[in-house]
Amino acid sequence: MKILGACAVSLVLAVAGLTACDDGTGADITLPTSAPGVPGVQCSAVFGRGERTIVFDAHARDGMYRAWFDAARQVFAEHGYRAGGYPVQLQLCDTTQASVRSVDDCPASARSYVATASVIAVIGPVDSGCATSEIPITNRAGLAMLSPENTYVGLTRGGVGASPGEPDIYYPTGKRTYARLVGDNGAQGAADALYLQQKGLNRVYLLQDGTPYGRGIAASFTRAARKLGLTIVGTGSWTDDTSRFPAVMKRVSAARPDVMFLAGRGRADLIKAKVRYVGPNTVVKLVAPDGFASASLFQGKGSTGPDGNGTVISVAGLPPEQLPVTGQRFITEFMGANSLKYVDPHVPYVAAAAQIILESIARSDGTRAGVVDQLFKAHLQTTVGEVSFDLNGDPKQAPTTMFRVVDGVLQSMNAVTPPSWLVN
Repeated sequence: MKILGACAVSLVLAVAGLTACDDGTGADITLPTSAPGVPGVQCSAVFGRGERTIVFDAHARDGMYRAWFDAARQVFAEHGYRAGGYPVQLQLCDTTQASVRSVDDCPASARSYVATASVIAVIGPVDSGCATSEIPITNRAGLAMLSPENTYVGLTRGGVGASPGEPDIYYPTGKRTYARLVGDNGAQGAADALYLQQKGLNRVYLLQDGTPYGRGIAASFTRAARKLGLTIVGTGSWTDDTSRFPAVMKRVSAARPDVMFLAGRGRADLIKAKVRYVGPNTVVKLVAPDGFASASLFQGKGSTGPDGNGTVISVAGLPPEQLPVTGQRFITEFMGANSLKYVDPHVPYVAAAAQIILESIARSDGTRAGVVDQLFKAHLQTTVGEVSFDLNGDPKQAPTTMFRVVDGVLQSMNAVTPPSWLVN
């Protein structure tokens, strides 16, 4: 397997012995021994040198996820590819075997991580669907996983938004080995309800798309809205049958709401129908979760065009401009190193995951079990602020950022962090 200098792609860590090599001047220098990383065409070369490997579990062919990996590499490079006294190496592994992403490939990826002796931790999965199949496999092996992005409720707790048997079905050993850095869909639905209360938008019409995602967001929003004293003046759903949109929107208009909440995946034609039959978003407000957080929904051919202006969208986490000073500095350096004019808001969360994994290894005894124990004890200042986890593996602080669409662009407004009594 090819070894690449002082950079790491996969968050599989290796602790090393030492070996001598020539630095090009004729003098011998001492370098850590490199352990074999995860084999197979789905995994990249390793970055760094060490006997412990950290795997970054993502869809390698997706440019967005490659940028996320580059953020992890930057953190590893800043630490000199060391976790305390342990030299480590990083490797990017693709969770799919085909050009089209499929969660069916995820279990095989997890089995390959478990079977590779040097793998001591995983950053990821980045996909909640993959997480449902990977966590039970890595849990049996006592392998730590830290996702910077998963939001499905049932991965860590039961109740509203989870399916029967969750989350216990993912932890056959009875011990938690998985954590995540952002709040789940339950936290996001609660944040949406809290935002409406803060803005004095008390009469809500709720529509959802019937998908598991939409139903989960709707359920968590409804429960939080009732706790906050909001009035849900009507409920309904939408499907792919656009011919029904006028009738749906006329029912909404007749209920005279202050705001319409759309729980589900974004549709430009649905927003256009809302504006036509219910009114512009400056009159009857429109709020939606991150299923609507897509630039193509509001810009370009087939988009909402000006009808999207004023739409408020919630996204788990903090936007780059609201990060602490260390996070702002990281983003500036990352953009400069990669010649970027814009940075994905998830990038600082990937960096934070890398920081936490390195610290957990540094404080451990160098074993998989030791890393898991330290992960759940983590209390660390990171690129996204102070991070620690509850017993379920959820972050103790789970802000949600509200964005407003202005001329087709999502502009961040403020972060909302719902209290635990509103989420649970």
